[in-house]
Amino acid sequence: MTKEPHSDDDMPVIVEYTREQAIADGVLVPTGLVGYKGGKFVQVCFTAHLFEAFKDATERDRLVSEGLKALRRSDPEDTRYRLLRVLRRKYWVILDGDGITFLYPSDY
Repeated sequence: MTKEPHSDDDMPVIVEYTREQAIADGVLVPTGLVGYKGGKFVQVCFTAHLFEAFKDATERDRLVSEGLKALRRSDPEDTRYRLLRVLRRKYWVILDGDGITFLYPSDY
C-alpha cells in the first residue's frame, strides 16, 4: 500500500502565534512597509535579535534591499505559502502570508 504525500492544508493547527502577538511581545520589530508584487504593500519585521545587530537604519535598508532582490528569484524549494532565502550566508529572509521577516537562523 502506497502512502499519499500530505499537504500543509491537511494538517490541523495546534498552536498559532500571530505576527501581531510577536510584535506586542517584542519578539519582532516592525521596520516599515514595502511594495511587493503587483503594488501590494507588506510589512517588514526584524527579529529583536537581528534588529540589535542592525541598529543603523542605512545598514538595515541595505539588508532589506538585498532580501527583496533575493525573494524575486525563484527557488525549487519555494512553496505557495513561504519563500525563504539565505543572505550573506548568515541571515534569513522569509516571505509568507503575514509579511517579510529578517532573522538569524537560530531565531526560527
